[in-house]
Order: sequence, then structure tokens, then C-alpha cells
Amino acid sequence: MGKGEVRGGRKLASAKTKKHEKETWDIAFYADGEQVPADAFMRSIPSKPRRQLVVWILAVAAFPPYRFPASTMFQPMSQEGAVDMSGFHETRDEHDGQLYRLLCIIDRHAATKGCPNPVLAIIDGINKPVRTKVPDADYARIKRLGEDYRASNPRKVRRPLGLPGWLQPKA
Repeated sequence: MGKGEVRGGRKLASAKTKKHEKETWDIAFYADGEQVPADAFMRSIPSKPRRQLVVWILAVAAFPPYRFPASTMFQPMSQEGAVDMSGFHETRDEHDGQLYRLLCIIDRHAATKGCPNPVLAIIDGINKPVRTKVPDADYARIKRLGEDYRASNPRKVRRPLGLPGWLQPKA
């Protein structure tokens, strides 16, 4: 019996499943003039955590980001000390007693703000010794960068900046 044929007085439903178009998400880096905080951060850290953060960012962007399951690899942020970081996500990696983090914004509206596609916007990075707290001033600084990013039209971004270079050993 084929699609649309009648069996027992009832029409059979189509066996086709609804196809979903794959969403294209870009990875972009917040840039204020010539300053690109996430690029400077990534170039400052050792190659092992840098490589792992790149791998995870590429995986999140391919998923797409808003559907990526929360995990230690990529998770939403909330209250961090005295600073509300809601609206940010972080990807993290631990190496040699240090925790390395990239703080990102999932920007579904970037395509209406001068970008060709929605964007996983990497705002900045931060590292700290494991089991220590990041100073509130650092979170407040990154939150201000995120607010500047969200207020910009067109978006203040550079793409794809640095990914191949980040995968190379640190000079």
C-alpha cells in the first residue's frame, strides 16, 4: 500500500517526515574598533585549552547554539557574584589547574543587524585558577562589552577571525 491509499476506510498518512532546513550560524567576535577582546584572550592562552575551546565553539555553532544541550562544555550563565550575566553562555576547559572560559551571546537577530546569518558572538574570555572566583569587576567589564554588542547596529563584529591561527601551537 502506498502513500494516500485507503485501508479499512481510512486514508493512510504520508510516510514522509518533515524535513527541516539546516540553520546556518556564523561565529563572530565582538570588535570595538581595532580591539577584539576574545581574539586577544585566545592568543594569550596555551595551545591545549585554546584548541579545545575552538573545537567546542565549532560544535556549538554547528548544532545550532540555542539547541545545544546544556553541559559543562556550553551552558547559560546567570548570577555571577554581584553581576547578572543572564543572556550570556560560556564554554570552558580546564588544564593544569586553570579554568579557561569564552563568554558568548547567542544572537538570533544578527541577520537583521548587518550580519548574513544568526551569530554565536564571542565577546571575551577569562581564565582563573580552579576553585577560585572571578572578580566582579571582570564580569562587569564583560557584561558592558555584551551590552555594547547588543546595542550596535550593524553589529560590531569580525568574522571568522583567528580560528585557523588559534589551532596552531602558541609561538
